[in-house]
Amino acid sequence: MGSGLPSSRDRLDRLAALPSSLPHDQKICDATDWRDPRLDVVIREFLHLEPNPNCRQWEYAMTFSLLAAHGCFGDGRRGIAYGAGREPLTYAIPALVDRLAVTDIYSAGTDWDTARTGSPRNFILEVDAPQFDRSRLDVLSMDMRRVAFADESFDFAYSVSVFEHIGDEPDFVEHLREARRVLRDGGVYVMTTELRLHPDSFPVTGNYAFGFAQLMRVVQASGFSCQGVMDASLAPIALNKPRVSPAILRHDPARQADLEPFIVRQAGGVMSVPCVLVLTRRTGTPAAACELRGFGDSRAFAETWRWRESVAYFREWVSLNPYGAFLSRQIPCSSLYPREEEHPPSGPRACFSTSYLHYGDAEMETRITLMAESLSPSAEISIRVNEWSLQDISRIVTVAERVVVLGESHRRVCQATLRFTAKAEHAYAVVGLFLNGRETLSLVETIVRNRPEA
Repeated sequence: MGSGLPSSRDRLDRLAALPSSLPHDQKICDATDWRDPRLDVVIREFLHLEPNPNCRQWEYAMTFSLLAAHGCFGDGRRGIAYGAGREPLTYAIPALVDRLAVTDIYSAGTDWDTARTGSPRNFILEVDAPQFDRSRLDVLSMDMRRVAFADESFDFAYSVSVFEHIGDEPDFVEHLREARRVLRDGGVYVMTTELRLHPDSFPVTGNYAFGFAQLMRVVQASGFSCQGVMDASLAPIALNKPRVSPAILRHDPARQADLEPFIVRQAGGVMSVPCVLVLTRRTGTPAAACELRGFGDSRAFAETWRWRESVAYFREWVSLNPYGAFLSRQIPCSSLYPREEEHPPSGPRACFSTSYLHYGDAEMETRITLMAESLSPSAEISIRVNEWSLQDISRIVTVAERVVVLGESHRRVCQATLRFTAKAEHAYAVVGLFLNGRETLSLVETIVRNRPEA
């Protein structure tokens, strides 16, 4: 396997000799997992990162550790990665196998910066990663629902935080059937995806948070076997509290939010956490689902903290990212336009929108400051608070609105205050729409708090 083989074998042997403190392969991310000696070695020696309790680092490390534990690395082994962009595993695995095919929908026009390129192979190879054997790597632009390889081409497959983004249930089943088709008998597919801390899925097309029942349903429909236990236990510690992404709460492009401690996500009141599945192709064996354990206690822990944080966090003014909705793929395309006549392309143009946030049951107020870049031309802007139902995600209504004019009578700056009653099982966004004119805004500031007199 080339000049790097002794080093690679030595590192794999050292990894194999380490005991794991994790009782189950299939599990959700938990802050205490960073105590596991195997994950520590994977993070430091294979991913070349410093251990940090961040869910994305966990997904990379668990995927690598489970592929190693299931014998996927070694002479003659061939694997395929789905939706891989240029994540760390792209550079860690090739030296350990005969061949790795890295796939994604690479395109110069994609919204995903990890796959935004017109030259996929050069895009991958321009990263100077330690112990990266580029000679064993194939890079292909490919839709993971239509895998462009012959039957039984690979010994293993993996994907990290991609599955939930490919569409709706028919798309999930289609991908898994294709992934099973190109695996050899006994082949393993290790995948991570988002598990909602609620029995039901949050079915936003292109960005699901799966309920466990739906996740098992699509796995079984594909013919894969997913046996054993799904350990959904969360240690009741502060690092596992549900957190809203810092990128949503404030506008700071320099802030590296992905590097912060972050385990359980809270987006508009929807709580989810990454989980890892080990799917096996077994010819002649009925598709099987795994058993869920520890889910009830984890859900109760997360719900308790969500309510506490919703009440306590917004007692004082909190600055929101006025462009948060454009960063989060959990927002439906129609979320800014609850009125049918306003939908693009004929309706007003969005000039800003926060992401949707959960405030519990509370009387809220938001203050919006706008500054025009020039006095001319004038622009009429509708500033709104939109309410999104978490129980019926097609239902979005405007609950507060004020129309302001910028540029009129030498007015470059305006400030508006809106008040609204927040309700449980709903989330709220502050939105600005150009009704007339096309003014350029040089400043948008949005702050929100619980109304002190309420």
